[in-house]
Amino acid sequence: MPIVKLGKIIYLNYSNSADWKLQPDGILKSKFKKTPNIYYIQPDGYTNGINLKGPLYRFDNSEFDNWLKDKQFTLYDNYRSNYSSTLYSNSSCFFMKHHFSNEFSKFNYARDLIVGKNPVLQIFKNNNYKTFFITEIPYLLMNRPRVYFDYCNYKSDELPYFKDGLSCYKGISNEIEYQIVNNKKTSNFFFIEKFNPGHISNAKNPKSNVEKERIEYISGLQIANGWLKKTITIIEENDPNAIVIIGADHGGYVGFEYTSQAQNKITDGRLLNSIFGAKLAIKWNDSQHSAYDARLKTSVNLFRIVFSYLSEDKLLLNNLQPNTSYNCYDASDFSRVYKAIEN
Repeated sequence: MPIVKLGKIIYLNYSNSADWKLQPDGILKSKFKKTPNIYYIQPDGYTNGINLKGPLYRFDNSEFDNWLKDKQFTLYDNYRSNYSSTLYSNSSCFFMKHHFSNEFSKFNYARDLIVGKNPVLQIFKNNNYKTFFITEIPYLLMNRPRVYFDYCNYKSDELPYFKDGLSCYKGISNEIEYQIVNNKKTSNFFFIEKFNPGHISNAKNPKSNVEKERIEYISGLQIANGWLKKTITIIEENDPNAIVIIGADHGGYVGFEYTSQAQNKITDGRLLNSIFGAKLAIKWNDSQHSAYDARLKTSVNLFRIVFSYLSEDKLLLNNLQPNTSYNCYDASDFSRVYKAIEN
């Protein structure tokens, strides 16, 4: 029986086209006219402002949002991810392309796309950036991919075998400050993973329910807010001219009893937005961004818009990808995908 399943995986690995990875224009050759340090901070599962105000989350996040506005962040309250999980969302984000169902069948392979060689890292390196991956938990490293970042705070010999990496943890605030202070002579790109607020439970828990999961999620969100304030303060004190992006990978799934319930064909718009609605706030440090970010709606287009802004090349905006969000509707077959939210 496992041989049949394994055979299907091998077949899909070899039959799926890699054409989706190709860029539709010359973005890989982009030359930046501005080279600020860039911090892409990803708080796992942090939903967007529309959801937090809505009937599922019922949380007033205005204190934190006002703090961000005082720090000159632009908030994108209706932003969302194009895919429902960390792996699917980030692989699309770092390739600036949709993978549709091609990669859904290869769950672990996505890690090679995210921390391995991808167009986003290539473009930064082509513009003489040094690249850093700093994460609390080595979730994206557990299949031991060939890391294309110049620096990673986890070494391969620190990774456990026979585990998913979620049991490992490193505090990263001091690490972030150390790397900023000791890399003043280069242009730098930081990808920073914070595993709060997270999302609701993955599996059914008979002792829990929708409301208990909501309360637990809000607790994690408040932890994330405190950490984000501390981290942004560290960046501002040491690197005041940097671009800082707070961009979540997906939503918090509040409204479900557990995340696996979302692996069905969901038609309730509120629940769909709970899956995909994601926090995005960017400190651009000038007003020119408004000429580039008007169509910044989903994560697949995040870096294309950032690169268009840095290179002052609006032609790159001609190849923005559709702002469609995709979800699987069969937990036993991740190649079964539907358009959950249209462009």
